[in-house]
Amino acid sequence: MNNQNEINLNQKQEYQVTCPFCSVGCRYKILKGHDEVIFSKKTQDEIDFDYQNPINQGALCPRGHFSYELLSHPKRLNRSCYKSNGKLTPEIPEIIFQNLLSSIQKQGGKLPLSIFFNPLISLHDTRALLDFATNNKIQAIDFIAPVDRPLFRAILETPFPYRKCDDPRTLSNLNYILTVGDIFTKHPILSRHILKAKYAFRQNALFNINPIPGRTSWFSNIFLENSPHTEPVYLGYLYTEIYKIVKKDFPQQEFKSLAGIISDQFEYFPEKIISSQEKEYLKYIVEFLLSGKKSAILYSTHHYNVLGSFISGLLCSALSSLTSSYFIPLYGDGNFNALENLASDIYPQLRLGRKPLLYHLMQNPSSFAWAVDWNPMTYLPGSVDFPEKINWIVSSMVQDKFPDNTIALLSEVHINEQMDLRTNFISWQSIGAQPVKTPIGSAQSIAHYTYLLHQKANEKKVTFDVQDFTAPQSGWDEILQGELQYYTDKIKSFEDMDGIWLIPAEHMAHYKDAGLTQYSSWAQRVCTDEHLVVSHKTASEFKLKNRTEMVLKTNKRELPFLIKTSQKLKENTLVGYSHYSPLRRALPAEFSTYNQEYYFWCPKVSLNIK
Repeated sequence: MNNQNEINLNQKQEYQVTCPFCSVGCRYKILKGHDEVIFSKKTQDEIDFDYQNPINQGALCPRGHFSYELLSHPKRLNRSCYKSNGKLTPEIPEIIFQNLLSSIQKQGGKLPLSIFFNPLISLHDTRALLDFATNNKIQAIDFIAPVDRPLFRAILETPFPYRKCDDPRTLSNLNYILTVGDIFTKHPILSRHILKAKYAFRQNALFNINPIPGRTSWFSNIFLENSPHTEPVYLGYLYTEIYKIVKKDFPQQEFKSLAGIISDQFEYFPEKIISSQEKEYLKYIVEFLLSGKKSAILYSTHHYNVLGSFISGLLCSALSSLTSSYFIPLYGDGNFNALENLASDIYPQLRLGRKPLLYHLMQNPSSFAWAVDWNPMTYLPGSVDFPEKINWIVSSMVQDKFPDNTIALLSEVHINEQMDLRTNFISWQSIGAQPVKTPIGSAQSIAHYTYLLHQKANEKKVTFDVQDFTAPQSGWDEILQGELQYYTDKIKSFEDMDGIWLIPAEHMAHYKDAGLTQYSSWAQRVCTDEHLVVSHKTASEFKLKNRTEMVLKTNKRELPFLIKTSQKLKENTLVGYSHYSPLRRALPAEFSTYNQEYYFWCPKVSLNIK
């Protein structure tokens, strides 16, 4: 790479570009010459922030802030590969897709191709995939983010017209905020606007239902640290209390039905789970939400609460309708409303996010499955084993371990022979930004591969149409009844278990899954996989100290950890990083029996001290 210290910045032209790591669309500035792209600052850790951009106003998440390091690390894939004689060997994408389509023609099958894509890809790539599915009559396309998928489905199916917020600048004048999840850790762009709220922090009117202590809780006036999987109980209690007060103004049957369903299923949970003090806190939140002042409910899904996120999504949309609060579902790090509009308005025939494609694939494996921007071996949390007969097409940015039956590996940056990794950034995500000349090599995004596959399919007259792939037709109330029954049965079974709760905490998948910690200064400082955080009380009970070695027994597995104690962590809970592969495999996972959805939850574990 060129020595940045010797670059004459005055000879470079500055461009505003879009960050490629999720669908929010944040922008920042880089400088470009004829054969290279550099960041405007002279160190790898800094970029030129675009404070005038209305989307992010200069704010960036850790992936965006350290994107130079991720784009420059030595494990970055630079060629696409195709399996030949049992080994993945470099090949150009045109030949790869030609070979793939020939294989699909020969094998046939009821489900020739399934597409699972990571919802954190850019909106441009998402649109290309959905266009491809529509043009080729592919119904077998779905998100592969189990922590968010039930929420997405709930929002598409909700009968309650909630108040949306498509422009985060609207949040600058909020009076009150109810957050579900750790907003400041996962959503720094949104956090920036929340922190600028006119009254929320001056009046201490930030209320938080949070899985583990985080930055959101530091600012909270009320902080409800729920036990694992009990978040819907809090939201159900809020809904019940608010509906009692306003039901005369909301006579619609849907609100009445929801109140009845919640009452039937949660009859004894408030006494068992919600303490008298927590009830007072929740009633205090009710007063603020009904005050008529400008408020918002922000919902962020987490690994631990996916068991109830469909329920929570419906409840939050209903609460928004009853109180005129904004409801802002936070889909991973992406723009939920933009994805929702794509799914419901532009591509309604795909039933995106509502079809149990993952279950269908497990029961009736397709001939080929395209994993778009995720790795079947590392991305999915929980102990899910895919059928061996699937031929995987994997799109990835980094070298990694892939399934043995990976037939094609599509590098998200394909370069012809020579390249400077920095040249790819501007052409990779310059769509929507100022036009630029193509630098050395050519960067190929998911959209490029998608249109290339579509072109080759037309040339070879390959059809992907699936006639017998039907979606469930149940109404929201029927689905909710089943969800609640399944949820309450699980909660009751958890109450009888012995052990300590193990809560998986999120970390950056691009760093953790790909083993990039050693190449990123931020990851080196922050991401320490082998640490297990325990409360001071638990540490005292077991006579544990920082850096003590221990073995965690769960799911017939023994996982080695080093102890890290915390005063903020609730007693009888442990926290480990969910992108630590051994921990992920220890998380129980299953398909629920009534609606074929995918679930996983945090288990209770026992401690073994060396």
